[in-house]
Amino acid sequence: MLTKLELLPNLAASGVLYERSFKFFQDMAGNARNEKYWLSENIPGLLPSSKNPISVLSVGCGDGNGELDLLALLANRWKKVVYHGVEPNALHKSQFLKNLESKFCNTEHKVLNEDGSVAGFQTSSLEISLFN
Repeated sequence: MLTKLELLPNLAASGVLYERSFKFFQDMAGNARNEKYWLSENIPGLLPSSKNPISVLSVGCGDGNGELDLLALLANRWKKVVYHGVEPNALHKSQFLKNLESKFCNTEHKVLNEDGSVAGFQTSSLEISLFN
């Protein structure tokens, strides 16, 4: 019988063990590579080329490793891509912003308000939703 539930410190979302485990998961799971391939091969053809801007929501975007190639592909086809990334892990979010700014120099990003909302975010305008 479980009488006391404790979270081990190294398993917390910002802990070293979590980071190593997540990296191992990404490296060993072929899903990330398969997902990248499927998205790059199929998504552009499913979206109307006349639609501008294209809006993307990614929940659990991590460090952006899975999304940056797709965003580059979309940015080559559409004039404007509006990307909404949700990532609760502070380290991954920080890495994502660095990766985003290094790949796309002219980026604009918004941070969550204290109540968890993002100014101007509308779900009715989403063309792509990714749940990682």
